[in-house]
Amino acid sequence: MYLLILGSPRSGTTLLASMIGTHTEVAMLIEDRYFAIKKLTSKKILGNKLCLPNQIDLNKRATSLSLLLKNRFGIKSYPTSKYNIEDYLNLKDLKIINIVRDYNDVIYSNIKRGEGGKRRKIEEGKAVQWWSRAVEIMYELTQKHSEKAITVSYEDLVREPEKILRKISDYLDIEFQQKMLEGYKFTALYPGETGIDKTRAFKATAMKNKYPPLSPKVAEAYQNLIKLKINP
Repeated sequence: MYLLILGSPRSGTTLLASMIGTHTEVAMLIEDRYFAIKKLTSKKILGNKLCLPNQIDLNKRATSLSLLLKNRFGIKSYPTSKYNIEDYLNLKDLKIINIVRDYNDVIYSNIKRGEGGKRRKIEEGKAVQWWSRAVEIMYELTQKHSEKAITVSYEDLVREPEKILRKISDYLDIEFQQKMLEGYKFTALYPGETGIDKTRAFKATAMKNKYPPLSPKVAEAYQNLIKLKINP
């Protein structure tokens, strides 16, 4: 079985992938852009996680030219993956897990993001654009491929991790393993995590941060995704 974990940047994709990846029957890639998922072996589930839409899009693919423009001139309209979601959908026995996080929290996290000056903070407009496009893609997947795609919320994951991971395990047809709850220890992109911080759920909303209003279309897609998410 193949697994693709999708979500906007700063929505919890790495945490979710690390939790699932601790399972003994799962081989999990993090942000592979070259379809290495087809070269994995010896596990029941072969997975990859990618962020929407900066790393992977529904039907766009990275080309040598688009990567050159992206790296040299900062043009970010194309993804970095040389394979798109439609390519993944051609894989036999593919399952998709979308993870969606509160709009305000994602925008706040993108803007504030930084690691010793090495990571560039994402401007507000770009963060809004990424989150909006991610929601549109995830909603479209749930509508067109409902048998292959489920949605979880970041807030549910950090507040009720065991309940959510048990439901994900059922979806993937594997037995829940207790060590999945310690996946935060193995987030290679964010070393040093000491636990699941429940206070990150709706943090920016509680701070009353204000960001540009969503278009009616995106707002409706988000609300529909929340209605479709698996519950603890």
